[in-house]
Amino acid sequence: MYHLVDIKGHKITQEDMYTAESNGIALKNVYDRVVSKGWSIDRAINTPLRKVSQEYLYHKNIALKNLISVSTFRTRVNVLKWRLEKASSTPVLDKRDNLYYVNGIEKQRKYNRKYLDTAKQNNINKNTFYWRILYLGWTLEEACTIPPGTKNAGRKKIIKDNKLIFMRRNNAH
Repeated sequence: MYHLVDIKGHKITQEDMYTAESNGIALKNVYDRVVSKGWSIDRAINTPLRKVSQEYLYHKNIALKNLISVSTFRTRVNVLKWRLEKASSTPVLDKRDNLYYVNGIEKQRKYNRKYLDTAKQNNINKNTFYWRILYLGWTLEEACTIPPGTKNAGRKKIIKDNKLIFMRRNNAH
């Protein structure tokens, strides 16, 4: 038995390569696991590759058709924890609509100015608007049009970290 590949001081033998190949793992994946992730050779050649669900691939293709980049789709699903349907169908905001100027310097706004203006017209505080979107999962339309303190305002609920959360309303008169 001889050494086939040397990866950062780890020797991969021909037997290891046969094991990896029989497990459906390419040398590129073994290299990435050992070098980037710090795995042992044994773990790198025996741990199967993750399988991507058909539903995920379906929605990824929908996202591409809706001009949403793969990286944006992944961020929405994995980081922001959006549902696949929402991540693949919510359009990316046009950057030109979100620009504003501070001391002559062009900056980018997270939410389109028209939503913030609508919220202001409906006497909705900017922080309330952001809270509704970020923590309560409201749509932009709901967050900027449902006035605070109305019957529907406190009825929105979300599940975060496996806990049911309701927005509290101040009922003090």
